[in-house]
Amino acid sequence: MVKKQKITTEQVILPATSIIKVNLPEFTKVSIPRIYESDLDRHKSVYVEHFQKNNSSTFTDNDDFPVIDFDKEQGKIYTGKYIGILSHKVNNTVTKITINTGYNPELLYRMLDVSNDIYITQHHAEFVNSDFGDLPKQIIEYLFLSTLNKALINGIPCEYQIIEQKSSRLSGKICLSKYIKNELGRSCSFTQKLNKRLPVKEICEVIHSTLTLIKTHKIKSYSRIDPSLFSSESSTTTVITNKIINKAKNHKVLSNPLFSGYKKVLEYAEIILKNKGSLTDDSIETKSTYGFLVDVSALWEKYLEKLLKKNLQQWEVLSQYSYDTCNDSFFQRKIIPDFVLKNIGSGKIVVLDAKFKQMRFNATDVDRDDFYQIAYYHSFFQHRYSNNTPDLPSSTSFLVYPLSKKLSDEKKRCSGLFPLGNNGDSLCVTGIYVGKKATEIVLPNNKNKQSKGKSNIQENSNNSDEFAIVDAENEFINELSQMIH
Repeated sequence: MVKKQKITTEQVILPATSIIKVNLPEFTKVSIPRIYESDLDRHKSVYVEHFQKNNSSTFTDNDDFPVIDFDKEQGKIYTGKYIGILSHKVNNTVTKITINTGYNPELLYRMLDVSNDIYITQHHAEFVNSDFGDLPKQIIEYLFLSTLNKALINGIPCEYQIIEQKSSRLSGKICLSKYIKNELGRSCSFTQKLNKRLPVKEICEVIHSTLTLIKTHKIKSYSRIDPSLFSSESSTTTVITNKIINKAKNHKVLSNPLFSGYKKVLEYAEIILKNKGSLTDDSIETKSTYGFLVDVSALWEKYLEKLLKKNLQQWEVLSQYSYDTCNDSFFQRKIIPDFVLKNIGSGKIVVLDAKFKQMRFNATDVDRDDFYQIAYYHSFFQHRYSNNTPDLPSSTSFLVYPLSKKLSDEKKRCSGLFPLGNNGDSLCVTGIYVGKKATEIVLPNNKNKQSKGKSNIQENSNNSDEFAIVDAENEFINELSQMIH
């Protein structure tokens, strides 16, 4: 009999968009995978939530950024714009890597809410009071419950099914063979075949199994979710397999627009079942890297887009709209600003670029590439819309960050963006104040754990934070409205 080898597990918790200096001796047993954006298609066992409908996973060498990378020569770990969980197995060691935003958890849930057009807030506390290191694990449960609660507006996915029912009242097609053989002259009732609209078995089984893995107090905070809605004799005894999940995800009822919202529900359910170990799929154990990632930079953009469209009623908000430049050249390019605002009345044009990066108003917080990018966007629109067109470019363009510090409007704005041109041109660094970025880092053996970040998160994780974030949103919108008008 072959003795099963013991698997050891190492825990690593890191903030996103960071460079972390580590002591190499601590990493003798730990293996950090080298994953870049161009690798995500290859890692089929890593689910990625992009939050963009037209998001492309095709990258060139020039714009391939790290998801996570470990430079052993310099002793540095690089994290990019993705948060989530990665499990990386090498030999008998599994390294479980958790990547957080580093900010107050309430910000993440607020972004998820607004991006999904969900504005209820009472369920936040059930998630944000969880351990900071487990935050990405809570994200997927939060997404599952939020999308399920929203999908239930249209009811449970149902289809017409033929069932047999014994009754003395005729309501369907009589099953003659059973009637002649078993019922004729013996009973007043007879077996009938009925065409009834019933919940889809596989979908209900997957959702019910997932709900059993989530703590009851989290589920109760959602008004429409009742686990008994998906419960049946088969759902309580069925062992969920990949075959059942695939059958549920590919069921024809999901092509009905009423039930299309369940597509996302089932995707999230599959991730929960896999990560909780409740899915009978041995293939997971053979994968070297698997997990769940959220493109938090795209989430930040989606969140801002929803805020701008909801609050700037006099402006048309164009998101990720492409413009051609250098058309008569061999190096023709398309530029894609995050947001172009166009005033419905005057035709005035304003450019905004969203950046999910730390902003403390230090000199190094505005990356050189980001500065050149917004400067080019500004120049492009200044020259594109000349005096003979009704659209007038704004003299100010904006970089929008999650702010770790508050600053006066005068200090946020840089006048004289192009000294040789119009001195009225300016760049403004603005955003939504979300508090200081936490710095919790957990490395093997906890030798390099910075507890200050963790305590900061726990102190700030209370119900009043939701309203603080809403106030910060209103402050950002009011400030922006004054500047662009």
